[in-house]
Amino acid sequence: MSLKLDYSNPLEKGGKIFNLPALRQLGPGPCNVSRKVLSAMMFEPLPPPSRVFIKKYRVSARSFRAVRLREPPRLSTRALPAYVIDVQLAGLSKQAGADWPSLCEEVQKMVKYLFQTKNPMTLVVQSSGNGGNEAMVTNLADPGDTVIVATAGVWGVKVADMARRYRLNVVELTKPPGEVYSYEELEEQIVKHKAVALFVTHGESSGGTLQPLDGLADICHKYNCLLAVDAIVSLGIVPIFVDKWKIDAITGGSQKGLGAPAGMTLMTFSAEAHKRMQQKKWPPPYIFDMLSLADSWKCFDKPIKYHYTYGSPMLAAVRQALEEICEEGLENAWERHKKCTDLFVSQLPKLGMKHFVEKPENRLFGVTCAVLPKDVKMTVLLDYLYERYETEIGFGIGPTAGAGVVRVGFLAQNAKPDVVEYFVKALEDAIGHCRDHSRMNGFDKDDDIIIAM
Repeated sequence: MSLKLDYSNPLEKGGKIFNLPALRQLGPGPCNVSRKVLSAMMFEPLPPPSRVFIKKYRVSARSFRAVRLREPPRLSTRALPAYVIDVQLAGLSKQAGADWPSLCEEVQKMVKYLFQTKNPMTLVVQSSGNGGNEAMVTNLADPGDTVIVATAGVWGVKVADMARRYRLNVVELTKPPGEVYSYEELEEQIVKHKAVALFVTHGESSGGTLQPLDGLADICHKYNCLLAVDAIVSLGIVPIFVDKWKIDAITGGSQKGLGAPAGMTLMTFSAEAHKRMQQKKWPPPYIFDMLSLADSWKCFDKPIKYHYTYGSPMLAAVRQALEEICEEGLENAWERHKKCTDLFVSQLPKLGMKHFVEKPENRLFGVTCAVLPKDVKMTVLLDYLYERYETEIGFGIGPTAGAGVVRVGFLAQNAKPDVVEYFVKALEDAIGHCRDHSRMNGFDKDDDIIIAM
């Protein structure tokens, strides 16, 4: 062809590809993942359901005509570049769509274990944690309904924003930094506003708090109010008992305590939440239609329906991460995260630091909000940790923004005593470097990193 392009190839004339650095991720998430999880992402993608899949799993052919699904082509290891896939990991059947229900069933069993639930409506949504929270908001209430969002930091504020965009009547509660809500004040608000749902953040990584949940659903249910929980950060890190605590809807992140890449959200819904979805007058966004997604995951005894194509290598990574938690044992994972957090917090005084959350009973495990010494410049510290130790941690956002706070996460693969000890030494060195830097260059009040979120 002799056509002339309007825009030149960015790799011509010396264009370079940015090499992603291999960093130790010790911020609030994402965290480093195991080699097995990385290997799981090297599987060939699974296509949408094939004709064999439709026949085997009683899928309505009529429901597929609208989206014009085709028989998937013969799989080949050439489908992805050699450096992306190991041929030995590519042993999928020719009609790989038929493997989808088996993968879903396996993942569902482990997700139920992680949430400690028997809810049939348990699945994984292809979205970030924010997407999972938006799915809760838009599936449990209709425009005009009153919902209460008990915010404790950035993530609760985002849920309130999502609810307003869906035209819900939002009652947004706030607390001083480091504080959690009492059941009495939440009950008072539920009664006052006749709310149909209460949204709370279990582990608030922007403020370092852990909201109590046991018994809260009983209060909600007295007033026909559903309890929806953001456990993006806390799932797999601290105890969660969905059935025992009667939680109606809950989200968990793939990139936090689970130790998988970001991009998938684990979710489960109670029978009452499922009923509420069926009674809705206004549909949720297509991509977050949980009733349709429940059918694609065969949560109930109904024919499987195609909703959208998942990135199956990502789901395979989630499955592998779930398998690692199951092999370790959930109680052991909880205890490991607690011990590592306690170990780090115990070292703060010798570094001239303190926990941002003053009351120990209000503190989140896994992610610690720690206040730097006043003579340490945040930007210099973060740069030094990155350049010298190839380590990244988080800075303060929301309630911790501008407070000289760093957010340090020991999550999943990084929740190990030797990682904590390594980081404490690195942090001690970085603090010393910051003080040397101030002596040489003078100390200005830290131009703390503040990002609007």
